[in-house]
Amino acid sequence: MNDEYFRKKMMTKDISSDFINLNFTGIKLNPDKITGVLGIEPNTISSSNEIVQTASGSKQRTKLGSWIFGFEFDESVNITEQLTYLANYFSGKEKELKEISSWDSVEHTFLDVVINPAPDYGTHSVLLNSKDVAFWGAVGIDICCTFWNPYIFEKSE
Repeated sequence: MNDEYFRKKMMTKDISSDFINLNFTGIKLNPDKITGVLGIEPNTISSSNEIVQTASGSKQRTKLGSWIFGFEFDESVNITEQLTYLANYFSGKEKELKEISSWDSVEHTFLDVVINPAPDYGTHSVLLNSKDVAFWGAVGIDICCTFWNPYIFEKSE
């Protein structure tokens, strides 16, 4: 799949969409330093002890610094395609990813793969192809898969 295919597919995701984010976190993390090394602006950054507003509007003090990057795709782009796109996007930045992952201030480095199965699915399969998994493994980045079903919180009538 080519870059143009994904550009057409990028749109705002909603809570029912699957998505992948690249995460660097740590108590002493300097997110601006990561941005400088990668030359990529993240979707979200925070420093530890920073006061942030949550989605519900309340204020909360962060415990960890974080640098989070991901694309927003249309629901028709499956998680396998997203993983491939993200690996291709960071291809050529392997040295930088390894360097950042080795910093003492970076406590956790991982791809967060979030799967939100629709309520009518009996089975939800996800293929993480070996080429993309190998790319992330070679730069020392683990893959965390979270199967989260927002529909279990809906009230039954």
